Amino acid sequence: RIDALCVNSWIGRAAFINRVQERIAAVPGVLAVAVSTDANPPFAGTEVSFGLRGASFQNPGQARACGVGPEYFSTLRIPLVAGRVWSAAENRQGSLAVVNQSFARQYGVRIGQQLHPHISSDTSTFLADPSAAGGWREIIGIVGDIPNDGLSSRVQPAVYVPYTTLMPPYAQF
Repeated sequence: RIDALCVNSWIGRAAFINRVQERIAAVPGVLAVAVSTDANPPFAGTEVSFGLRGASFQNPGQARACGVGPEYFSTLRIPLVAGRVWSAAENRQGSLAVVNQSFARQYGVRIGQQLHPHISSDTSTFLADPSAAGGWREIIGIVGDIPNDGLSSRVQPAVYVPYTTLMPPYAQF
């Protein structure tokens, strides 16, 4: 049974998604389960602009923003190239981000640099972490590239943030 409070509040929706993930993981034969809101290849993420603290370019950068859980990278076998991925305990902390290698190369970022994705919550069906939806995030890791613009196009720069930052009324497991 799903009650309205569960899916109509930010805390309730995050808890509900966590419970579903735990139940899927408990199914015999399941090796790994991860959550994403829009990050499944080969077309992944939502195009967003962003700023980098201390960057020299005048125009905002462009990247694919992907909401994912911390298990996403290991489940899809996306290698960690540098730094780290946020932990399950940090998943509700919206001040962290991981970028792909294409992002790191194109924009010359480093671990510890501050990133400000311009993620819009302009629809009433999305629930945002009131403390993190539009703020600065610390880049804590760089991961390998995966297809995110189809199989025949080059990989686009991508920034991964905890899915709890801005939750649509659906999730992918």
